[in-house]
Amino acid sequence: MVWQNNNQGDEKLSKGLMVLSISVELLLMIASALISATVTIYMVKRDIIENELMEKIQDYGIITFEDSYDRVFANEDAKIYLRAESWIDFWAKSENKYICISGISMEGFFSNNGIRRQLINLCLVSGYEIDIILANPYSEEVIMQSIGEDKVIETDIRRKILNTYSILAKDMKHIQAEYETKKDRDEIYSRLKRKPEEIFKEKFHIRFSYIMPKALIMQSGIKMIVSPYMVDGSTRQPTLIVKDTSDNSFYDSYIKYLDRIKKLSCEFSCLSKGELNEILKNRYGIAKMFIGRNNLFDEDTEKIFGVKSWQEVFGKVDEIEIIGVSMYGFFTSEGLEQNLIKMAADGKKITVIWANPFSEEVRLQSVDEKRGGKIKDHILSLRDLFNNHYCDLELKDQEKVKKNIKLLYSPTIPKAWIVRVDDFMIYTPYLWMHYNEEPVFVLVKGEDKDSFLYSKLNCYIKQLKDRSCKYNGVRKKQGKSYALDD
Repeated sequence: MVWQNNNQGDEKLSKGLMVLSISVELLLMIASALISATVTIYMVKRDIIENELMEKIQDYGIITFEDSYDRVFANEDAKIYLRAESWIDFWAKSENKYICISGISMEGFFSNNGIRRQLINLCLVSGYEIDIILANPYSEEVIMQSIGEDKVIETDIRRKILNTYSILAKDMKHIQAEYETKKDRDEIYSRLKRKPEEIFKEKFHIRFSYIMPKALIMQSGIKMIVSPYMVDGSTRQPTLIVKDTSDNSFYDSYIKYLDRIKKLSCEFSCLSKGELNEILKNRYGIAKMFIGRNNLFDEDTEKIFGVKSWQEVFGKVDEIEIIGVSMYGFFTSEGLEQNLIKMAADGKKITVIWANPFSEEVRLQSVDEKRGGKIKDHILSLRDLFNNHYCDLELKDQEKVKKNIKLLYSPTIPKAWIVRVDDFMIYTPYLWMHYNEEPVFVLVKGEDKDSFLYSKLNCYIKQLKDRSCKYNGVRKKQGKSYALDD
């Protein structure tokens, strides 16, 4: 009886273990299926993401990424994708023979003599066009960048920009000098059809952007290396290598950015030297300096003042003061005396001050210049011209002119040729050279009312007007006269 009961218990245990085994197997199968499904979903999702990423990379023209622009060619991936072993190799593969390099100072990059020489040779020998765009060293942004980078001296980046320009300019001058001595025996120079300086002027441009470059960009044909600027310097920033694939590519966006930078840039000679210019202009009233009066109306003057001739200058102002010894060439070259008479008839206030033609100083000056009596004759001839044009006017206009124009004669020879028009002044000290060899200063009143040169010369003009007299006073004649200056 006991044995029968034990047998029944074993059967129950066996069935329970079988059920448990089946349950475990089912659970393992379910778990395996869930894991397989999860892995499958993950793999599919990853493939989808990777495909989308690859499509975006293709659309945006991204070739690869690097951790620094100066280590691009140390990485095998970049060498494979760019098919270049070095910078010169990268530039030499430019499809359109065009290279553009834009950055803030790039002093470290261009301190490499080999890189500079290879770049210049591409221009000279292979006919490449090269644009190098740096930040404006005199801009406030450059000062702020130095402060942001915790530079010891706030002009540190300015110094680096100017140093980059200096070493490139010296290289080009050195090559021109070398060409002059080696052109007949040097293989490279003997192949040139033009002088290096002519080629550089046409194809090698160093410009300075009025806006701070936001990234270091190296463009070579349809490929580009881009490293965004941050406060701690571009050599520690991610670098993007892109190519031209579509209108929506990063390459296309950066090309538009470079075009904008080029339009807002200029050569070194046109730079606004911020701090220095402000001191010269506001403290001393100097807007421009050059040699020779004939050089007054150049492109620079047109940009600053918006005028191209004396007629335009006088047409824009209400008050005109002209001081000099005789100024015969100045008046007669453009027929200014006739125009000044018409302007006086229209209401402009005009003062002309000559030297006293009958003074001993004028006689001695003529002797010193070996001009006989020409200074005296020129002053009197100009007086006659003014009076002749005055007499040709109708009576009502003569009355206006007589009221608005003053022809005066200084008891001493004026020390400078001065033209003052409203708040502007053109000043040339008499050094008794040819008038086109003497220094010329364009002065403005400036924000400082006591701006040195302008204010001092303005005082001189007022004193000269007070001491000068009309023609009757010079000739010591009495009685009524109908001449303009009597």
